[in-house]
Amino acid sequence: MNMLVSYTVGNVLSFKAENTLMFEPGKRLRKFSDNVMEVCVNKDGQTSQLLKNVIIFGSNGSGKSNLLESMDLMRKMVLHPAPKTTDKLPYFPFLLDDESSSHPSKFEVEIISQQQQYRYSFTYNDKEILTEKLEYLQKRHYRTYFERDAGGSYPVLQRGMKYFTKETRPNRLFLDVLQDKNDTLASDVVAWFANRFRFYREDGASDLYHLLEDQAVKEKFLAIMHGAGLRFVDVELEHEQLLDGMLGDEFALLKFLGGEKQKSNQLYTIYHKYDLHGRVIGRQRLAVSSESDGARKFIGLMLAILASEQYHQVLVMDEFDVSLHEEVARAIVMMANANISHSQFIFTTHKLEMMDAKLRKDQIYLIEKGSTGESDSYSIFDFDEGTRCDFGYYKRYLKGEFGALPLVDCDSLVALAQGDFDEK
Repeated sequence: MNMLVSYTVGNVLSFKAENTLMFEPGKRLRKFSDNVMEVCVNKDGQTSQLLKNVIIFGSNGSGKSNLLESMDLMRKMVLHPAPKTTDKLPYFPFLLDDESSSHPSKFEVEIISQQQQYRYSFTYNDKEILTEKLEYLQKRHYRTYFERDAGGSYPVLQRGMKYFTKETRPNRLFLDVLQDKNDTLASDVVAWFANRFRFYREDGASDLYHLLEDQAVKEKFLAIMHGAGLRFVDVELEHEQLLDGMLGDEFALLKFLGGEKQKSNQLYTIYHKYDLHGRVIGRQRLAVSSESDGARKFIGLMLAILASEQYHQVLVMDEFDVSLHEEVARAIVMMANANISHSQFIFTTHKLEMMDAKLRKDQIYLIEKGSTGESDSYSIFDFDEGTRCDFGYYKRYLKGEFGALPLVDCDSLVALAQGDFDEK
């Protein structure tokens, strides 16, 4: 099991104050119980419940993409440490006040890796890691594995770790040093970031085509495509041999010398061909690049979801429903909640109708940006609604009950478009 329990960010991009995204379900919520799964959180067999996904809503410029970018930033800091002492760290503090640019940024995650729950956090500026802490869950309580304070002191260390602190540069995470030494707990956490925390981008869809070499995955993929109304009857995968980084004469020379080759996957959709009477007379192959934007988006997105289910990943997608019909987007959300594998999804969307896609109120997060440019995230569960949760949230959001509405002055925009404005 490899899950995300919570994610906290502070003083990064448009998030000045600490904001937390929680996958722990709200108490006393019973509706859509299938949207919750039970997971093992430590070696003692203790279990807990987690949400299968959360959907983040907000207006343009509210900070939805910034939240996801901050997650990717944390992942990159864990996986790609600064190679030299003089290298600056990727520090992007809140800039719209006089103080935050001199304050540290903070990241914290609670994760489950290899049936063990961890809490890992660090703070830093552009020059150094200021604090760092790794904890593991044991008998319902976190125990500190190591702790690092500003100034390079280590209040808590396990036996044998003291020597490694001398090898830790000010701008390097101690977690990275420990996993280099094959420390089991540190390696578990780093492996979670490397293999289980995945960010889907449409231009990376071709990296997932290889999944279709598995016949069972291919059959499920085609069934999903047909269920979504796409009319191709099969797909074919072709491997093209490429010589990495070589063009023109260099390419020809390396090919002649037998240079190292790299495979490139090309995907084709297969359609029936018909005669004038509508009878099938053959098959026609089309490159997937000739499909519509919506079809290409859906193909790549579903491959990402199938990969996350196969490898038990936390899959992050920004504006997952762009170019998709509302009903297709709704079906994707419902599929994410219906999946029986231990995978999770974090989606952002502009389509407010998705609030009523059989989501629990603890799965719906809103992000709004205040007058000072600071983003704030919160769940609809944070609102005191009494005991009622048997109605949709879309119309109530439009009425302003949950905030996070864009402040759009339609009359003024129309007047500007008509040239009716004061040119003083």
